[in-house]
Formats: sequence, C-alpha cells, structure tokens
Amino acid sequence: MLNIKKTITGILMAAVVIGQCAAPGITTFAGTEETGGEALSVDENATKVLSSSATSGTCGENLTWTLNDGTLTISGTGDMTDYSYDSYDGPVSDWQRNYEITSVVIEDGVTSIGDYAFYYCNSLTSVMIPDSVTSIGHNAFFSCSRLTSVTIPDSVISIGVDAFAYCNSLTSVTIPDGVSIGSYAFSDCSSLTSVTIPDGASIGDCAFSDCSSLTSVTISDGVTDIGNSAFEHCSNLTKFIVSPGNASYSADGGILYSADKTTLVCYPSASGSVAISDSVTKVGDWAFYCCESLTSVTIPDSVTSIGYGAFYACSLADVYYAGSESDWNAISIGSYNSPLTGATIHYNSTGPDIGTGSEFTSGSATYQVTSTAKNTVKFVSYSGSASKATIPATVTYGGTKYKVTAIAARAFSGNKTITSVTIGKNVKKIGAKAFKGCKKIKTVKVNSTKLSSVGKNAFKGISGSAKIKVPSANKSAYKKLLAASGYTGTVKTI
Repeated sequence: MLNIKKTITGILMAAVVIGQCAAPGITTFAGTEETGGEALSVDENATKVLSSSATSGTCGENLTWTLNDGTLTISGTGDMTDYSYDSYDGPVSDWQRNYEITSVVIEDGVTSIGDYAFYYCNSLTSVMIPDSVTSIGHNAFFSCSRLTSVTIPDSVISIGVDAFAYCNSLTSVTIPDGVSIGSYAFSDCSSLTSVTIPDGASIGDCAFSDCSSLTSVTISDGVTDIGNSAFEHCSNLTKFIVSPGNASYSADGGILYSADKTTLVCYPSASGSVAISDSVTKVGDWAFYCCESLTSVTIPDSVTSIGYGAFYACSLADVYYAGSESDWNAISIGSYNSPLTGATIHYNSTGPDIGTGSEFTSGSATYQVTSTAKNTVKFVSYSGSASKATIPATVTYGGTKYKVTAIAARAFSGNKTITSVTIGKNVKKIGAKAFKGCKKIKTVKVNSTKLSSVGKNAFKGISGSAKIKVPSANKSAYKKLLAASGYTGTVKTI
C-alpha cells in the first residue's frame, strides 16, 4: 500500500521542487542541488476510509450508482461529484478502495468523471467511457493496478493530474485529438510500451514519467506543447517518432528536437558517451534529466545555452567541448546542472579518443569501431522510423571519417517499418540474421563490389516479393553467397 506523503508546509515557498517526479498523489518536497536533490517528506497513513457496504446511491446532482456482482454502473445526466482521497479533505466515494469492483460502466449522459472517482479500485479490469464524457478528473483511476487498457472517447478534452498514475497493468491507451493531458497523468504505468500523442494534444509535466516499459513515443501533427520531464525515468525509451507535418518538433535518430533542430528537447535513455549534433544551439530544460548512465558528452561550439536541469542526475565525468575556455564560459548554463559543471571540461575537443570496440551513434545508427588503424566500423543497430534505410559508405565521428565495412548480426532484425535498404559501397560482410523478420522489405540495393560474406539467414523472412539488386559484374558470385545464406528470392542487377 502506497503511503501518501504530504508536502512539508511553510518551507521555502520560492524553492524549486526537484528530484524524482512522484505523482502528486504521493507528494514530496525535494532538497536543493547542494543536498543532491534528496527528497524530504513526512509519511502519514492516509487509509482513513473503508469501503462502504452500500450497493447503490447518488454520485452527482443527477447521477446514481449501483454495484452488482462486481460491476459498478453510473447512470443519469451531468457531472460526477469530485471526491477526495481522504474524508478530512472532502467527500469520499462510497466505493473507494472497493476491491470487489472488476468493471465500471459509465452510461451515456454522464459528462465528467470526478476527481478520485475510482481511486484505488485495484481489482478493476475494464471501464467503458461514453461519448458524453468531456473530462476525467485528477486521480480518477489512480492505482487501478489491474486495468489493462482504456479507450478515451473523442469527446474528452481534459485528463486530470495523476488520472491514471500507477495503473501498472495498463498496456495500451487510446488518446483523442486535442486533449489536454495533465501532469503525471500516466506516470508509473509500468506496462505501457508505446504511446501516440494525437493531433492538438498538450502534455503536462511528468505526464508519462517512470513508464519503465515505454520504448517509443509517436508525436502527431499539431502537437505544440510537451511539458518538462514528460518522459523522465522511462528507462527503456529509445526513440521519438515525429510526424513530418509537425511544425514544432522533429526527430532524428530517435532524439526529440525542435522542428528546425536547433533545440535538443529530449535525448531518451542517453548512456555512455553521446555527441550533440552541430545543428543544436540550445540544449533544452531537462533534456538529459536522470540519464544516470551518461558518462560523457561532446558539445559543439554552436551551443549558446544549456537549459535548467538539462544534465541533472547524470553521471558525467567528461565534457568534450569544441570551442575554447572563453567560449565555454560565455554559454548560458541554467541551474541544477552540477553534473555538467562539475565534470572535467576538455576544450577545443571534438570528442573522446575512440578505440577499437568503441561504439558511437550517428543519426539513427549505432556503429562499432573495428580498426583504428584502418578507420573502419561496422553498422551495429538502427533506431530510425523511416521506411528507407541506408548503410552509408562512410560515417564521420569526432572529426574522423570511418569506412563502413560490415553490417552486424541482427542489426535490423525484426524491424517493422523498413521497406527498402541501400547497402554502401564499402560493405564486405553482412552478419547472420541481419535483416531477419523485416517483413516489409521489398527492395535491397547492394552498391558494394567488395561483398565477400553473407551470414546465415541474413535475409530470412523479408517480403516474399522482395528483390535484391546487385552490381552486374558481381551477380553470379553474389547469387551464390546469398543462396548459401539461405536466401531463395530474386536477385537482379542494378
């Protein structure tokens, strides 16, 4: 049972609350940067209300409720009562913390779901919300830990603070266009794997924080407002996908930028060493917040400002800066960036020394250095969302140009979006299962005349109508290589 933590009152009204984004239903007061952001709180047992034995009653001026065999039905017209979690703070619903409720049916005519309406109904597995509902109150479904999916109708224009927080079994949610999503609304939904932010929606601070299974976020046209730390502590989030028509945001390599890519908005799950794009002039507030495995960052001299808390709770040891010390001192750096300012700053540097076996990211791809003497790398993995993928002939990192001579085993395995692949002229080896299960691939263009090895099942499971196009001079040899790997499809010349 989660305890309710009440904010220590009367202290530091002007102080900034920093630290882990806890849902407002579990409020904390965080310390200053000097205390490492350690949260100070007072625990208080808030379980002051027991479930009522009643099976019917009123829940709004013109609304009634009935409970029958685990199904709670809300009927009538108008708004539900706004409830509280605690009888000391306001009315409490008769069914709060009723662990026998397994389904909720809200009938047409109900126009709002009240605050704390189904708070801690943690046996609830399904809910039906009609088109008449326009708002979902704060904490409305807080800790409904067995709720697995929810469809929010197009009529809803606001989802309150903490509305679905701690719905640990929630794996999917359908969100309507234009909705305002409150702070913490889906925080700690630890089974949610992907989410699409629809046209015109706005996202509050920490709205999806601590969704530990979330791997991708799709941002539609018309989304203009994403709150601070909206996706913090999403430890498995690897990419943002932004609709090409969005005028406010863009994505490259899974990283969220402003539309013109001059502001880095959020770098998901940054770890190890990362390099900020030369197009960036501003690192946004909280951009790398809580990337606890981030140990070094390369910053171009194009950067003129670094936002509030941009590197808070990171583990930076080294910062590689392309400009001079005086250039660095001219950068506007916001508060709560002690991991950045306390790191060792390497001036006039284009990045850390790269050795054999080192990995780095460029665009949507990760590469591994295979030889520093020959400046060669292999293509390790791809995080992009485009339908066309290219393994380039060369890639530049830290001022060094590397030849891409290999594609690693399973580099694209299971990719669901790619329809065509172009393989660069320097590739000599394609690893086992490199494109296995990429069912949408219909065209593979091999520009290399140096290919000498194709691993087992490298192209197993690509589209049955796929064609692999190769240089005419290499067609015979490449057909044998592909056949030996298990490929039985069409091979044509470029």
